[in-house]
Amino acid sequence: MRRSWLAAAIVALIVLNVWRWWPADATAKPSADTRQATANAQDLRLAVRTSGDESMPRIERNIFQVRRPVPLRVEPMTVLSRAAPPAPAVLPQTLQQDPPPRTPEEIDAEMAQAELAQIKLVGVIFRDAKPRAYFARGDQTYMVSLGDTVERFTVTEITAERARLHDPRTRIGRTIPVLGK
Repeated sequence: MRRSWLAAAIVALIVLNVWRWWPADATAKPSADTRQATANAQDLRLAVRTSGDESMPRIERNIFQVRRPVPLRVEPMTVLSRAAPPAPAVLPQTLQQDPPPRTPEEIDAEMAQAELAQIKLVGVIFRDAKPRAYFARGDQTYMVSLGDTVERFTVTEITAERARLHDPRTRIGRTIPVLGK
């Protein structure tokens, strides 16, 4: 029953749509040969305003003239005068000394700090109350316990939040927190 009402409504809408758009006199369509031009010269006239023509509205702005921007009001700035800083004393070339060269121990300590900065503590696990730390440096990974080494660094402490590495040769050490904390 419901489907029949829906089908009847759709058919009624289609019939009404066709009836609405169907030409009133479908049989008497004029051909292109029999049609006559209904436009006259007045319809095709171009409306151009001349200086003496008052029938067209007056144009207030010349579109070919550039508008001048409104100048901004600039507050004068007060300039505080400062005394020029004294020129740095230039020592003669013979008196200037290069910094002393670094010792091999200093270079080794800097390299150890740079390597230590690249090591990350990924995680800590406790198995049978024995802590193990999981370190990563670049593509290398290390699973170590207390006293083991990560490259040249010895693991001296492992807690749930951090681990401490120490280089026995340069005495450089660092406490590394677990990533994400």
